[in-house]
Amino acid sequence: MIASHRKRHLFVWLAIGIVLPVLTIAAYLLTPKFPVHDFSEQHIAFPELKRSVVSAEYVYNIKKNYEGGSILEVIQISGFNPASELVMISYSKKFGEQKTQKILGMMGGQARYLFNLQDIEPPFSIIVKDTIRQTVLSRVDF
Repeated sequence: MIASHRKRHLFVWLAIGIVLPVLTIAAYLLTPKFPVHDFSEQHIAFPELKRSVVSAEYVYNIKKNYEGGSILEVIQISGFNPASELVMISYSKKFGEQKTQKILGMMGGQARYLFNLQDIEPPFSIIVKDTIRQTVLSRVDF
């Protein structure tokens, strides 16, 4: 390599050695920051608590949803609850009619459950039943 090429080669590599790390750090610092939204079902607050009842193992909250219907929130407060809990509701549409029993759903392994009651209004009974042992764990009248 001749002297003029050697000198030019040295300056180019020195420039690359300085400019490349500076541009890499600048590119990292200038990246856009994207917003993070924490839209979780657990944070949804229904507007109005109509009624709340506490039993030995559960807390029952009836809330009014945004569409005007009712939501039943069941919260487990006891330490031991089976995973086979079935929630049922017993109600009558008009006074004096025979009561209708409807299954709302299984509770599973979480500690908080939401069930849509739609247009069912008190008076009604909530029954929590263990489907394996066929025993009633809780019965609450609203």
